Amino acid sequence: MEVQRGGMEGQFLPYELAELVRDIFLLERSGVLELTGPGTTLSLEFELGMLQYGEADSGEDLGRRLVRDGALSSGALAEAQARGASSRDLGGDLVQRGRISVERLVESFHAHLRELLCRAFRWESGKYRFREGQAPPAQVEPDVLHTVESYIQAIEAMTGFPALMKALLAISRPLIQKPSGAIPVDRLNLTPVQGFVLSRLDGTLSLSELLSTLPPHEEEPTSRFVYALLLLGAAAHEPPLATGPFKTSSIVLEHGRDEAREQEEFDFIRQRYQSTADSSPSLTLGVRDGASWEEIQEAYKARKAEIFPQRFLEKVRTQMRSEIRILEGRLVQAYLALQSSALPGRPNGRDQEASGDESTSGRREVKLDIEAMSMRRELTKTEAKTTLDEAEKQAEIYYQKAKKYYQQGDYHNCLQYCSLAVRQCEPVARFHHLMGEVQARNPDHRWQKMAEHSFQRAVELDAWNADYLVTLGQFYKRKGLAMRARKHFEKALEILPTHPVALEELSVLKA
Repeated sequence: MEVQRGGMEGQFLPYELAELVRDIFLLERSGVLELTGPGTTLSLEFELGMLQYGEADSGEDLGRRLVRDGALSSGALAEAQARGASSRDLGGDLVQRGRISVERLVESFHAHLRELLCRAFRWESGKYRFREGQAPPAQVEPDVLHTVESYIQAIEAMTGFPALMKALLAISRPLIQKPSGAIPVDRLNLTPVQGFVLSRLDGTLSLSELLSTLPPHEEEPTSRFVYALLLLGAAAHEPPLATGPFKTSSIVLEHGRDEAREQEEFDFIRQRYQSTADSSPSLTLGVRDGASWEEIQEAYKARKAEIFPQRFLEKVRTQMRSEIRILEGRLVQAYLALQSSALPGRPNGRDQEASGDESTSGRREVKLDIEAMSMRRELTKTEAKTTLDEAEKQAEIYYQKAKKYYQQGDYHNCLQYCSLAVRQCEPVARFHHLMGEVQARNPDHRWQKMAEHSFQRAVELDAWNADYLVTLGQFYKRKGLAMRARKHFEKALEILPTHPVALEELSVLKA
């Protein structure tokens, strides 16, 4: 929905309300936005796009907020109300009489507006009405920074986000931070994770890749933060999904179409997999008994094209990789089985050449099927083994890239590729060891715990590698855990008594 001159009204879903408030802010509109939800109505006033005042018919007002925050006693509030001070001019009255400081009033006033906005974003649906016009001046001057921070917090509270998060994660395009004079990004009160996320919006990582560098419990909060930046125009996909402001409905609609297509493709592969499990070669290729060689060739090519991996969406290709390969194998087996009885010149063939020609030449010319002969698929190899081999190869590629980035000092990309390698093939010690080396460089407590886990996993997977034991010992030494460090150095020397680093570290500890 777009904010029209003069006003507008209608119904909204949470993401539509987010875009409505965004448009009011970016277009610098002034007016009153009335929101009706489950059993209550909120009224939010905007001055040149900035949130300046709000109240609810449920009785939640600034006075009660001041009492709840401990900034004002209930008796002082009753006195002010007895003097006829309304909710709109209460703050000015209290400051004038010395009952509260200006700073405390601003703090509670902003908290009150944020609470009202967050409450509306928690509704599953509602009705809105925007009346454009100049609103009466508020007791606290509206502020761009407060409006943006309130908007981000409202997105953090927005209901129904998990479904929207799936649509955002499905976008493979990288994210980039966009300069904006309207959004004071450098002045926002950000968490450490949000600050890190901003630093990684450099056009190299998609949202899913960005989340892979964070702990699981940070994935949804980070997705909400990035979504708020996308709405405000402070971040964008590269290349952009469309011109103009970010439209949630377009990505939700596209994701819905992709999900429907995914389901159709999953169903097709499963149905084809089941139908060919115990079928005859003719049924597998979909030809009649006694079909000619040309018919068999055409049927094979058509069936092969139907399960060609690139025709399926990436998610389907990944999850159904084993089934697709088995189907390919079944097609090849059926093709070769029917070939023996259909090729010209074969003993059982229907198109055997005339015996007179054979007697004349003393031999017959056999037409070789180069396509069949070139099929090099190892049919005796199990599908599970084939899948495992490919996963190991891909993991090794990721690991080599991670090593390259580590040598270049690009620890972020190193960690990303380590994570990809572990996902492809988890039980490989050197993957975890390199991941621990990178994680240990971050002094944050959470990253230190992750590094310890990675080092421990490397030792667990390769218990006879003295280098891994020494690395874990050095990690504990840096943490001040001398007994643990000594234990691991001694274990390393049990495996390799001449290990120079273990000998040196142990001598230092003993000294």
